[in-house]
Amino acid sequence: MSAAEFLADIDKAEAWVKPQRGYRPWFRFPGLNQGGLDQIKRRAVLDGLKTRGLLVGAVTVDGSDWYLERLTLDAAREGKTIDEDALHDLYIETMVESAEFSDRLMRKTIGRSPAQMMLLHETDLAARYIGDLVEALRNKGWRIVTADAAYRDPIYQVEPNVPTSNGTLSEAMAWEKGITGPRWYERNDAHIAGALFNERVMHQPRPPAVVALKCRVRHKRPHRTCAGYTAKAA
Repeated sequence: MSAAEFLADIDKAEAWVKPQRGYRPWFRFPGLNQGGLDQIKRRAVLDGLKTRGLLVGAVTVDGSDWYLERLTLDAAREGKTIDEDALHDLYIETMVESAEFSDRLMRKTIGRSPAQMMLLHETDLAARYIGDLVEALRNKGWRIVTADAAYRDPIYQVEPNVPTSNGTLSEAMAWEKGITGPRWYERNDAHIAGALFNERVMHQPRPPAVVALKCRVRHKRPHRTCAGYTAKAA
């Protein structure tokens, strides 16, 4: 759709959301995708958000928790035996590792550890494990803050000048600065996450071919990187 249509859709949502209790003036792009390669359209939407007083609800930490949920639901529907303890451990480990990865990347990019925003979806797994996830993060030295506090960090006012923006803010900021090496957490690759799920939760042997897929480009976007090279759009 056009930028005007996109903003009109936001206005419809705002008309309903704004009067609600607990309203916050934040807008998260669906799928974190700000419009692909169309820089003019992207700029129009970003400017439109500013005129509406809406902050881009960016995230810096993404462990693709939605994908673990999908794999779990698929296995349950197929009547397969799920190792619940292993699922718990994989979920917690993945989300904590994604936070640690983002922290290292941001320290490398801006020289400090900012207030991170972790993306969690409204899933059964998040509902079941959120308490244990908070405990695990605290055990690693993390302090949980409110979203209001996190979004006061200056990084959330930054608009990285990159060809596309369809991932975390930490990834885009690192890309803009030319940070080499992986800029996104590897388990956001469905092949890697799926292999771990099958191996540890479903107790299926890992296919040998998965190793060769480790540097596969997620969503075939031009800025997805693995150690040692920058992926090109397919």
